[in-house]
Amino acid sequence: ADFVAKDIDWKAVQSAAGNLSFADLARASQDAAKDMVLDDRPALATSDIVFALEQRKSSRPSLMEHQ
Repeated sequence: ADFVAKDIDWKAVQSAAGNLSFADLARASQDAAKDMVLDDRPALATSDIVFALEQRKSSRPSLMEHQ
């Protein structure tokens, strides 16, 4: 099956990414895609990616303290 990322607001994604590491960015991307599949949705939205990035930030409090 083909999956689509429609009308992604990359500036919003960049803003939400903040100072996350590449590993955290990759994990957030995987989480967003996994949630899309599990929810049986045909497309990935900006909100999916931003939510996953925010979840990664909240799971890494020490990262946010060093900003």
